[in-house]
Amino acid sequence: MFKLELRSQTLPIRLLMLTVLSTLLFASSASAAERASAFVGKWIAYGYFCHNDQGQTVPVPREVISITFDNKQLVATKVVGDDCVTEGSVTWYLETDGLIELGKSYQVDFQVGTPSNPNSGWVEGNIDFLSRNKIVSRTESMEESLVFIRQRTPRP
Repeated sequence: MFKLELRSQTLPIRLLMLTVLSTLLFASSASAAERASAFVGKWIAYGYFCHNDQGQTVPVPREVISITFDNKQLVATKVVGDDCVTEGSVTWYLETDGLIELGKSYQVDFQVGTPSNPNSGWVEGNIDFLSRNKIVSRTESMEESLVFIRQRTPRP
């Protein structure tokens, strides 16, 4: 811990020190916001499921999602899909001003379908950006949360 003594300093030095201190304080509180582009990339998704035509819930062990950011939309597209929302289809999207607050819940639209009618509708849900490498989401119809983990690129 350090003690800051400003009484014997001249006014310009006091202003400089206050500017530095306020910058440090505001920078630490702003670190909870990320640019939406920070989430662009490939993600591994766990927790997806597909309701078959008999109404049974069929879990999907793992899917690959590509997240892009364009024109104020964060868009998640299935690179590896399932029978309900197929490969190459948008799985969810988020309208954003370009900043994402970590820990905040955002309303998104999820695409849904069945094997006989894939990619056939949308439901509202929530998504939480826990860190730059982990996202979780849930809709009312989901028994469990979806978890998205950023896919790491192997180093050569």
